[in-house]
Amino acid sequence: MQWLRDNAVAVRSIAPDDEDFSDLMPLREKIGAARMVLLGEQTHGDGATFLAKSRLVRFLHQHMGFDVLAWESGIFDCRQVDAALRSGAAGIDAARAGVFGIWSLSEQCQSVFDYATRTSSSARPLEMAGFDCQITGAPLVYHDYIVGLVDALQPEALSADDRSLLQQWMERSAASKPTRNADEAAAVSALLQRIGQIVDTAASGAVLSTRERDFARRCILNLQSLQIVRDAMDDTGPSDAAVLERDTTMGENLIWLANHRYRGRKIIVWAASSHIARAWRGVEPADERLPDSQLEYVPMGEHVAAELGDEIYVMGFIAHDGEYGTLSPQPRRLEPSPVGSLDRLLYETGQPYLFLDLKTSPPSWLQEALVARPFGYASFRARWPEIFDGFFFTAKMQPSTRDPQAPPRRSRQ
Repeated sequence: MQWLRDNAVAVRSIAPDDEDFSDLMPLREKIGAARMVLLGEQTHGDGATFLAKSRLVRFLHQHMGFDVLAWESGIFDCRQVDAALRSGAAGIDAARAGVFGIWSLSEQCQSVFDYATRTSSSARPLEMAGFDCQITGAPLVYHDYIVGLVDALQPEALSADDRSLLQQWMERSAASKPTRNADEAAAVSALLQRIGQIVDTAASGAVLSTRERDFARRCILNLQSLQIVRDAMDDTGPSDAAVLERDTTMGENLIWLANHRYRGRKIIVWAASSHIARAWRGVEPADERLPDSQLEYVPMGEHVAAELGDEIYVMGFIAHDGEYGTLSPQPRRLEPSPVGSLDRLLYETGQPYLFLDLKTSPPSWLQEALVARPFGYASFRARWPEIFDGFFFTAKMQPSTRDPQAPPRRSRQ
């Protein structure tokens, strides 16, 4: 397709250490004045995508003024990651204290953590943040933070039983286990509500600044959401209610980060493409082997787009063929993209890497429903400019491999 050859941006490299960004400079015009760029991934095992995103993070930080990197990981836990970086910890060690293992243990993500380390003592560090309601670090550290707040604000408000209940629940939640019974669920809910009221009624001052109270309240709201997510799980995994609750909360967290905690600053978001999509309505399975879902999914990105509109730029990722796998010594084969799909059309340009803007006056054929594979490499049909603002294309996918220096640790999501 000649239009793609003439208009898609040829990207020279996905090597994160390649800081000759002349090939990425056209993205400055496409992203424009957006104050939030959301970078997706097809699965959590896309090594080539991780490398490309890591290079894009450096470009956005150095040339477009973005200085916050928000992960699809715990909102409290990623603040611990940032604190560790600022105290001089190596980026890899800091990341493993709070970023999901699918990234912090991935060999292809280590460069972004090394880069964060390098900038941590500079005049403009790359600050780490999180927007997930899940607990992705040490639950006991999170527990002690919440209990310490309450003790400082209202001594003796929490009994020994309260502290034990909260700790046990947070430990099970970090292990993706639901509350054991309805009575315990009610007790946890009442306890979190009571803690929230104590924080809400606290006066700003020496004990708790306004900024810290806002963060603490956001953490408590996330724990309340996490209880809903965990209680809505069943033996087969997250239920529809759990999926919707998590995406709603993540969307609210990103809006809070943009409009409150990092007001006036520019944020990079690292997450799955299914979460960052501007909408899900109109995305239809193009493969008859895919089951029809009854879930009216509202992705995190739709909540953010409703609030921030054109102040965000949403970038999906697609690939032609190769292998993928999450920290696995046995990666899965990625079959070549279907003939006629957008992935295949980009592949036929002969370029190994391309950036395709969908936001600025795409031609009429690109606004029609086309097949592409941005979600788990399944074939979907959609009017993609309604879902993403742009695509980053990789001809050959490679799997995410475990960092040889990584300590034994379970990766969960």
